[in-house]
Amino acid sequence: MPYHLFLSCGLTAFMISLTPISSFATDRQLELEYQAAWGNITLATSEASWRFTDTSYTLSSLTQTKGAFSFAFPFKGTAILSGRFEDTYHPVHLINGSEGRREIWTATTIWNADGTVKKTSRDPELDLEEVFPFTTDQFIDVIDPFSAMLRGLQNLYDTGNCDGSWEIYDGRRHSDMSLVDFGTTKLKADRPWSYSGETHICGVLAQPLGGHTRDSDWRKADADPEKIKVYSARLADGLLVPVRIEIDGILGDVVVRLNIRDSDY
Repeated sequence: MPYHLFLSCGLTAFMISLTPISSFATDRQLELEYQAAWGNITLATSEASWRFTDTSYTLSSLTQTKGAFSFAFPFKGTAILSGRFEDTYHPVHLINGSEGRREIWTATTIWNADGTVKKTSRDPELDLEEVFPFTTDQFIDVIDPFSAMLRGLQNLYDTGNCDGSWEIYDGRRHSDMSLVDFGTTKLKADRPWSYSGETHICGVLAQPLGGHTRDSDWRKADADPEKIKVYSARLADGLLVPVRIEIDGILGDVVVRLNIRDSDY
């Protein structure tokens, strides 16, 4: 997999998939750690701190490249999200950003109660010579990537099927994201700290609508839900969590694994 494709596509899938859902409606705090690897080479880690109550949810996450890979391709991504729960997940406030060798940026987005985007501020602003403009000046019925995956997991929890689609917006990029159901399979732990057991597989499709770089591989590639697959499993007390993400690349799969040993759920 070309490294620029991993950073633009793989880490995006990595981050949006760190989303648990529980059968419990009471207050619950989760600390999840994931590791991304290309073969035996660790590429990145991600730590996500979630809190769920009857009426709200919050996230604080940090994703960064590791080891020798970080020297050649330094990357750090952060996200702070708050939302409300009313039958499903509705974002309220998202602050996210990334820091790499070529670019540092932050974006803050606030949603209205009706699901429309109230305000977005970016630093720096988008350069329309480098990225595609948005296809609309109004963002109606769009949610952030994390809340979209929460809705997908909620649907999987309730129906046993993860098919669904949502328009997602993170303050800089607008996409049409779909989940495609691939049924179940049993995973065998391939690391001492990774998950072993029954999982449900969801393919991920994301069609860019605006804000993506003009040389984005997402626009060039044919839509294929098998390129990114998320394996979710029920853990303690009915908790449904992605335990593995596979990202199919030209040079081989990038695999993201939940670190069962160092996560607290």
